[in-house]
Order: sequence, then structure tokens, then C-alpha cells
Amino acid sequence: MAQIKTIESNEQWLWEKDNATKLDEALDWASKNKPTYTDLTQLENSLSSHFNSTYK
Repeated sequence: MAQIKTIESNEQWLWEKDNATKLDEALDWASKNKPTYTDLTQLENSLSSHFNSTYK
């Protein structure tokens, strides 16, 4: 009897061409670039200011 390997639909992207490489690169980047504190209010204000002036 042959075995069948199933892949969940939400994990299928991992098996598409080049995605495993991209994931490895992203994990490598994340290991070299540790998270830092972000003031979310300041970020929101900065983005709001940028997008409000850009799209008026």
C-alpha cells in the first residue's frame, strides 16, 4: 500500500518554488536583527502625517 503525504492548505505556500529559500533568508535576517523598542503612538503619528500629506 502506498503512503500519501498531505499538506495543509495553509502550509502549501512553503512547498511553492523559492518560498523555502525566502523563509530561510527571513529567519537568518531576523536572527541578525534583534527587535527594538518602538513607540507605537509616535509611529502612528508619523505615518498619519506622511499619508495625509501624500494623498490630499
